[in-house]
Amino acid sequence: MTRSEAQKRADAKYNAKRRGTRHHNWNAIVYPESAPENWRDILCDCMVQWWASPLHNLDVNPSGERKKDHHHVDISFSSAVTYETAKEVFDQIGAVMPPKNPPKGSPRPDILDLRGSLRYFCHLDNPSKAQYKPSDATFGGGATPYLDMIATSADDDETICEIEEFCDQYEIASYARLCRYVRNHRPDWKRVVLRTGAVAISRYLRSVGWERTQGFSVAGDRLEEVAPEMTLSHDVEWPEEPDEARAD
Repeated sequence: MTRSEAQKRADAKYNAKRRGTRHHNWNAIVYPESAPENWRDILCDCMVQWWASPLHNLDVNPSGERKKDHHHVDISFSSAVTYETAKEVFDQIGAVMPPKNPPKGSPRPDILDLRGSLRYFCHLDNPSKAQYKPSDATFGGGATPYLDMIATSADDDETICEIEEFCDQYEIASYARLCRYVRNHRPDWKRVVLRTGAVAISRYLRSVGWERTQGFSVAGDRLEEVAPEMTLSHDVEWPEEPDEARAD
C-alpha cells in the first residue's frame, strides 16, 4: 500500500528524532576506588573499542581543591546506540556517565568530536591544566592506537623536526638504522617514521648521506649565519650588470 505524504513526513520526523538519541561514541569517568581491578578486561569482553586516559591524579577544582583520582574513558560502537546501551557497558565497570540530558554547559555523555575528546585525556590543548603523558593512555577492543587517534598535522611536523635533529646529533644517515632504533626504543615515533613522515624523513636521510659523500659539513657551512639576512627571490634587489656585460 502506498504511504501518504503525511505518513512519510511522520516517519522522517521519527527517524530524525531517533538518530538524535543514538550515537557511536560515549564517555564516562572511572574512579579506581570503585571500579574492579580488571575493568579494562571487562571492556574488552563487551566487544567495544575503548580508550582510557592516564590516571588523573593532579587535577584540581576551580577552588583549588584536588579532585579524586580518575580515568576518562571513551567507548565506540560499530553502530549508533542509545544512552541506555552505552550505560549498560559502563555500569559493568562502575563508571560514572554524565546524565542523559545534562544542563547547558555541563559535560555530555555522547561525544561529538572523538579526537578532541581523546586529546583531552592528557589536556593536550589545555596547557593551564595538569599535563599527562600520552604514552600512559591505554586502549583495547580493536581500537586504533591512542597516539594515532590524537595526532594532528602540526604534531607530525614537530615530531619530524625532532627526529631530524636526533639523526643529526647521532650522525644517522640510514633510514633502516633509524627504523631499527624506533622499533626497539621509541614506539611513540613509529607512526611518523613508518607512515605519515616516512617520505620526508627518508628523503632527509638520503640528503644527509649525499652531503657526506660530497664532503659537505652541515656544521661548517654559513647557512645559519646568513639565514637572518636571506630574503625571498622576488624581494631581492639584483645588482646592475657590469657595463661590459650590457648589450650595445
